[in-house]
Amino acid sequence: MKGKIDKGGALLITRPRGEAKQYCPFSANDMERCSDYCPHFGEPEHTTTQNYYTGEIESNSTLLRLCHGTVLVFDEFTDERSAT
Repeated sequence: MKGKIDKGGALLITRPRGEAKQYCPFSANDMERCSDYCPHFGEPEHTTTQNYYTGEIESNSTLLRLCHGTVLVFDEFTDERSAT
């Protein structure tokens, strides 16, 4: 799966038709975007899987923890937020 956090902190996931904004299914407001303003929105965690026998890297992925125990796993992930 491919996704990103845009400059405003909102989560977007790439679908066949392009990038899709993600909305919070738990909000009373149907137009509430899933973004880093939410206290349940975790920071991206980069992980690497390494072959036990050869030591070669087999995969790189990014985990993003959200509310209600949801963890999204991205093969490609971009964080466009500024560090400052």
